Amino acid sequence: TIRRRRCTSSRAIAAGRIWAAMEGGPLLRLGSNGWTAAVEWEGIGPVKCVAADPKGGVWFGTRDNGLMHWNDGIKRRIGPSNGLASRYVRSLLVTPSGEVWIGTDISHVALQRLRGDELKQFPLPGDSGPVTAMAMDAAGRFWAGTAGGVLLRIEGDQVVDESPRAVVPPRAIQSLCVSSDGSLWIGYAGAGLGRWKDGRFTRYGVDEGLRDDYVAQVVADGKGRLWWAGNRG
Repeated sequence: TIRRRRCTSSRAIAAGRIWAAMEGGPLLRLGSNGWTAAVEWEGIGPVKCVAADPKGGVWFGTRDNGLMHWNDGIKRRIGPSNGLASRYVRSLLVTPSGEVWIGTDISHVALQRLRGDELKQFPLPGDSGPVTAMAMDAAGRFWAGTAGGVLLRIEGDQVVDESPRAVVPPRAIQSLCVSSDGSLWIGYAGAGLGRWKDGRFTRYGVDEGLRDDYVAQVVADGKGRLWWAGNRG
């Protein structure tokens, strides 16, 4: 999603309901009367990201108060006292098994995984910046992209930096998307669209027909097509 004021920065679908986190704003839910404030939770502050929980409810990351979980009025908060690296949660991904991957702010550069009640931290390469995009492929490999242009692959507990085979010089990664053919698509800020398939990296830019080299979001529609958005639509 294009990261501009009043545009949704993250969304999730849980139990048939659509949830959205506005850029620096509240958590919203779409109902018969349109968009309304989704959760009555005093003092949570701006919500930065949201992800559906396959076990019920929704996870959302805040700017000032860590990670929250809400399910039909039952609330849970995870913060630094529980091992969270920072109160500022920038990005989230929830796997089909219910694991929660968490990217925090640049002051506490960290990627963490919540499995049950256990938080595990994964070290990032120096100067990587915060994690800005995440994806899980069909083989169960977790991928993360950072503001510093670092592309990471995690299998089990092993972190592999795939950046040397990607865009040089590095550009911020805005979005990651896995398509049905197993390709990992990478939306860059100023370097177009990348494709990672079977260990091979290919880049597409305005010279190959893209309207803009700033790709803020990539989405597969389940019909063999990709949609992407950037600064020019």
